[in-house]
Amino acid sequence: MKIEPHASRRITLIGMAGTGKSTWAGRLATRGTERVDCDRLIAEGLSMQVAEAFDLIEALGRWMGLPWEEGYDERAGVYQAMERDVMTRVVERLENQDPDRARVIIDTAGSVIYTGRDILERLASQTLMVHLETPVEVRERMLEDFIRRPGPVIWNGMFERDGDEPVHRALARCYPRLLAQREERYRGIAHITVPHTIHRGRGTRAEDFISFLAPEAAPGSDPQVG
Repeated sequence: MKIEPHASRRITLIGMAGTGKSTWAGRLATRGTERVDCDRLIAEGLSMQVAEAFDLIEALGRWMGLPWEEGYDERAGVYQAMERDVMTRVVERLENQDPDRARVIIDTAGSVIYTGRDILERLASQTLMVHLETPVEVRERMLEDFIRRPGPVIWNGMFERDGDEPVHRALARCYPRLLAQREERYRGIAHITVPHTIHRGRGTRAEDFISFLAPEAAPGSDPQVG
């Protein structure tokens, strides 16, 4: 896929929850770029009570629950259907806009990779797909963060208990596998991967971040949407 010159005006941030997508979307939005908060749009579609929560991710996590809890699969299915609906509307809007006039940053949920090939390919054709890297050493700390503040996680079949294995042990075993699989898939659909040292660097300014996303810095190969 050729990355058009206007692509850096329309950016999609992809990556795991907690990587800083919302932080960067907020910082760039102060520079005249419109932010599309997909977590918020999903929450509004699911429940006004969730959407009005002060901590949106925590509220969504409480609503969805954990993978061994009763009703989790049903709620996860409802969430995924709503996310696909939200992303379809986002893509349709992008396709109907003049790309040279609209500065937009799409702040996606971590499970956007499960919304389907068609949605991801259309999104990649309309925006610069920017992956915020999460290296292994950072992923190792994310289990503690998830236990302390569970967010809405689509496990995509990655959570399984070994017989009568305690749920906390199964979680400790399966969560790193989920993160590793997701990181691989984010890289596969991204035009650009921003190193952790840059997007989480203390001295990285908005100008530095934007400069890193210049079209000439993008890889020449097409994103591989699976």
